[in-house]
Amino acid sequence: MAHKKIIAVVGATGAQGGAVAAVFLNDPLLHQEWTVRAVTRDPSKDRAQKLKQQGADVVAADLNDKASLVRAFAGATAAFGVTDYWETLSMDTEIQQGKNLVDAAKVESAVSHFIWSSLRNVNKRKDAPAITRLTEKFANTRGPLVTQGKLAHVHQFDGKAEVEEYARQVGVPATFFLPGIYMDSLTKSFRQNPPGSPWVFALPMPETAPLPLFDVRNTGIWVKAIVRKRDQLLGKRILGATKYTTPAELVDGFTQAFPEAGRAASFFSMPHEMFLQVVQDAMGLPDWAAESILEMMRLVNEGGYFGFESLGESLAVLEDEPTAWVDFLKRNEAFKDLNSYVQSLVDPPATDPQITREMYERTEEEMEDLGLNDMKVENYEDKAAETEAGDKPEEKTAEQLQHEQKNGELMDQLIDANRR
Repeated sequence: MAHKKIIAVVGATGAQGGAVAAVFLNDPLLHQEWTVRAVTRDPSKDRAQKLKQQGADVVAADLNDKASLVRAFAGATAAFGVTDYWETLSMDTEIQQGKNLVDAAKVESAVSHFIWSSLRNVNKRKDAPAITRLTEKFANTRGPLVTQGKLAHVHQFDGKAEVEEYARQVGVPATFFLPGIYMDSLTKSFRQNPPGSPWVFALPMPETAPLPLFDVRNTGIWVKAIVRKRDQLLGKRILGATKYTTPAELVDGFTQAFPEAGRAASFFSMPHEMFLQVVQDAMGLPDWAAESILEMMRLVNEGGYFGFESLGESLAVLEDEPTAWVDFLKRNEAFKDLNSYVQSLVDPPATDPQITREMYERTEEEMEDLGLNDMKVENYEDKAAETEAGDKPEEKTAEQLQHEQKNGELMDQLIDANRR
């Protein structure tokens, strides 16, 4: 039997890396040719142990420790690299982590293909390296996407773009995979307020804005195609998205997936200030981090998430079918009850044996898949964890309750006005 090649997968217990590991472990063709080296900070984690049971070689490495990454890449033919801005909320930290990955791939000459999970430049920093002839020679590269300071806080894009440029400068053989907007994130913007009322999809953009939809579970099929077409795709950007879809079309898809529940569904274009307040209240983010999320949403219509670039060339490299929006909705656990029965009453009669109530909560594994367990926000406190530990959660003041009530009332008023 021929010696298998090794693909080192960084973040193998996370969303993107986990999807890559899954495909290389389970695809019959890839499984014959490749061994998965799952790179993670903590090999003792349940998800890491599960990968080991599935046949992966699990190794420990830290993105902040270049030497550990060099060891993790030793002998690997290919390596998939990804970083998480939201873990530290620091663009400089993310850039350094990404450069550590590039340097590790460069040091290990056996790594003949580095796949970097990148994004476009929204605002090119003054201290960013200049574009070189090496950058310019790639046909699929248009240089940085610049909004001339209009959207100056989309750090989760700019940091990854700087790492991409660094990889091009040092000459590591690489392909750059740019994931679109996670479908999982969009499901959170569908809501019923109050329960039993028509579903409303709310985002801070017009209903015609083009969102590049991406199921993070498809990361593996994109990387599979990139690896199998290495020579063709070296130096190129591959846009990870199924289709450009507008908010209006997303609502239509919701209605198609759930005809009864979605028959009166609508889209609400949220004012920016309202979106900021909702994000801050829901996630406990500082003002500047919430502003970063808002500007990412604005980018969709005010410059283009992918600079309005066609998805045709990127879709053409795939050997597997990416997930469509309607299919994703039908399989999504958050809407599982809508597939079979829709209850139009706010309070169903307790005596009706045909009606049951279920509260859906994400499992620990789903939280890990979406990277939510790794999110660290300054001054954020986990109230649920404190309660489990025996501490009584801090009661909200009358002023806080009044503030939340006003926000809810404002949301309801604006949604009602939008329906009219």
